Amino acid sequence: MKFDAFLSSRVARRTFALFVLCALVPLVAVAVVSFGMMSNELYRQGQRRLNTGVRAVGQGIVERLQLLDMELRFSGGTSPGAIPLPGLRSTTSTTDMEGPQADSENAERFATGGFLGIAWVGNGATRALYGDIVEMPEIDPRYEDHMVAGGTVLVARPRPGEPPLIHLVRAARATAGTAGTEDLLVGAINPAWLWAGANQDSLPRNSHLCVFGPGLETLFCTRPADGVVPEDVVTQISGGSSGTLEWLLEGDEYLAAHWPMPLAAQFAVRQWTVMLSESKADVFAATALFRRIFPMVILLSLFVVLLLSVKQIRRSLIPLERLREGTRKLAARQFDSRVEVSSGDEFEELADSFNDMAKTLGKQFTALATIADIDRTILSSLDIEKIVGTVLQHTSDLIECHALSITLVAPDQQKVTRTYALRNAPGTRPWVETTHFDNDDLRRFKDNPETLELGPEDGAPAFLAPLARSGCSRFVVFPMFIQDAPAGAIALGFAGEVSYDDDDLRQARQLTDQVAVALSNAHLVEDLDALNWGALTALARAVDAKSPWTAGHSERVTTMGIKIGQMMKLDQEEIDVLHRGGLLHDVGKIGVPAAILDKPGKLTEEEYDVMKKHPEIGANILQPIAAYADVIPIVRQHHERWDGSGYPDGLEAEQIHPHARIFAVADVYDACASDRPYRDGMPIEKVVRIIVEGDGTEFDPEVVAAFLEVMTDEGHGVLANDTQKASA
Repeated sequence: MKFDAFLSSRVARRTFALFVLCALVPLVAVAVVSFGMMSNELYRQGQRRLNTGVRAVGQGIVERLQLLDMELRFSGGTSPGAIPLPGLRSTTSTTDMEGPQADSENAERFATGGFLGIAWVGNGATRALYGDIVEMPEIDPRYEDHMVAGGTVLVARPRPGEPPLIHLVRAARATAGTAGTEDLLVGAINPAWLWAGANQDSLPRNSHLCVFGPGLETLFCTRPADGVVPEDVVTQISGGSSGTLEWLLEGDEYLAAHWPMPLAAQFAVRQWTVMLSESKADVFAATALFRRIFPMVILLSLFVVLLLSVKQIRRSLIPLERLREGTRKLAARQFDSRVEVSSGDEFEELADSFNDMAKTLGKQFTALATIADIDRTILSSLDIEKIVGTVLQHTSDLIECHALSITLVAPDQQKVTRTYALRNAPGTRPWVETTHFDNDDLRRFKDNPETLELGPEDGAPAFLAPLARSGCSRFVVFPMFIQDAPAGAIALGFAGEVSYDDDDLRQARQLTDQVAVALSNAHLVEDLDALNWGALTALARAVDAKSPWTAGHSERVTTMGIKIGQMMKLDQEEIDVLHRGGLLHDVGKIGVPAAILDKPGKLTEEEYDVMKKHPEIGANILQPIAAYADVIPIVRQHHERWDGSGYPDGLEAEQIHPHARIFAVADVYDACASDRPYRDGMPIEKVVRIIVEGDGTEFDPEVVAAFLEVMTDEGHGVLANDTQKASA
């Protein structure tokens, strides 16, 4: 078997990988341990090297300072006396060193370059002995005793972007026993000469040196270039003792050692701190050879493993058994079962293909079940809003899209539409917008009655504007027709490329047709409902038209009864009963002669008995109609009284149907406020008073209270309240 054929199979590569791991893991473990030990030793060596180097550099700086101190001591010719500092007068005349001869001697004396300048300071005058001093230092009074004792004070002040100002100051010649006078000898140190032993050429490769003053201010630093050392580094060296640390500069890691220089005894200043840093890359440079050798060892090991793994290539048959078991479950319609194979080879690909097939079959069966659920919901409901809501919530289960909408043509119109839109995202809610169909839309629907696809180049028609504002640029539209007339459309919106297959289109088209059928049924029921209310209203008007004095009476009583019912918080079903019952409450007057209804005078006892029969007549008229069974109590009992003195049955209190109690008040209100052949309509104030006076005798107190609230809402609040007070 050739080597390339040997590795062409994933099973072969897997077996080979197992052998490689078994052979290489121990080797790698040993290498890692060895590498770690070597790295630790290099780290310790680097620390020792830096500690030695930083002490050497620091000691060199101390020695230069001591050399400069000696030069300064001899610059004045004699040693200073131990005289108190303030105002010590010099015994040497200012003319002692004047002239060319003095300048020549001083130049030779300080030819080493350690000082930039030396000057005498005393009695308010300054005289340069050598070079130039840019700026005189400020001497802390605390150093007075040290200078009196013959010591030298070291004063340093850093300057951002420039070399620091470093001065040596000591008392000059003095006269013993003379109080209040003294001269000072000031030397300005040349920083370049002081750090001469700390330049890049004298330091280890890629190492850097920094010198910090008493307050850890930076006096000298080879890196960073601006001399600004990170604050965390300064914090670590602030303890005043030597040690090592690690720090980061411009992405490079450094190992550093710091050492406090002993300057307090000789120069009356807290120690300066010197820090020497070396790149960790240089510290661990010796590991580079190890890294180069190790891959060669790995390659040799791989070659040996290859020879041993040829016989172990094809020994993984467990995935085949799992695939066979998955096939059995699929045959049993367990579409949610999955074959889990994580072998990383062809078996895993086969298992993934098998799972994709099971997922597709499961999706198809789920789609069929979803369509069946939608069908049951929309075909069993006559509420258009409920039908639309159901379709919006379930359509996304059939086709994955960014957003979807249902556009419905407004009743009796061909172009004005209402669009219900929903973004296909968790937690979103549908919204409704008024849109329209234009002539191009209707033409497209007729030309593409099954499916219409629109892209960015086609533009978004007005009825698709809600989807376009949701980020959709491509649309698939399924027109709906009822009796060959456009009734609306279901639209799917996609933010990117449209992704669907023929099954998705077929299912969406089937859903659209079902919605069209459901809408047709709903419109039919709405038409029947409108016809029913129209017939009831027409019947009520026919009854009222029997007498010119009762024209509109049934509709006005119905309006007042509904208002009272709403004030009493009745549900919509009961309000509908009040609506039908109010229109039909006087249907029995069909059996009352017009002469009695239109009689201008008081009715005789016989005539009144005939009039009192109209509730029974009305109930008998409606009794054969089962749909009106719930309004018969209103028709029969609306003249019953709360105290039992009403007709036709003499019912009292709770025996009277609640709906009839409402119309007892509404009927009296309209009858008293309207003109009659025997009297004119009463003022509202008097009508309200009559109803309040009947509270608890003729009328249900709860209904009277609701009636008064209605009057208050209609602007008769003062009238209703005054009437209640007068009645009380």
